[in-house]
Amino acid sequence: MENLIIRQAKQTDIEKLTQFYAEEFSNQPPLEVIKQTVIFNLFHRNDFAPTHFWLAQDEHEIAALVVARYRASFKAYEIESITGKRYRRRGIASHLINLTIQKCFASGFFSILCQHFTKKH
Repeated sequence: MENLIIRQAKQTDIEKLTQFYAEEFSNQPPLEVIKQTVIFNLFHRNDFAPTHFWLAQDEHEIAALVVARYRASFKAYEIESITGKRYRRRGIASHLINLTIQKCFASGFFSILCQHFTKKH
């Protein structure tokens, strides 16, 4: 997959992730709200289901990301993925989603809901 690094998101990624979300959505909330959402996704934990936050990046920018949060109301993980415009149609989000599903299964969870967000042009 074209020299992309696949890794878990971390605290030092907050600003880049905030900017990535802002660039991919034209009707986004204010940057501070996006940043708080990124922070929540990075650090949210509950007693039995960890949040999984993976990204693909080249040396300069984020290409795609996947966030999986446990949704108690559905008794399932909800997976959200976003792919940057330059990186679409290359299977990057599919790879991250499959990786995330494997991590959810390894945690003992087998119910998954998946959403992929794409900005309309």
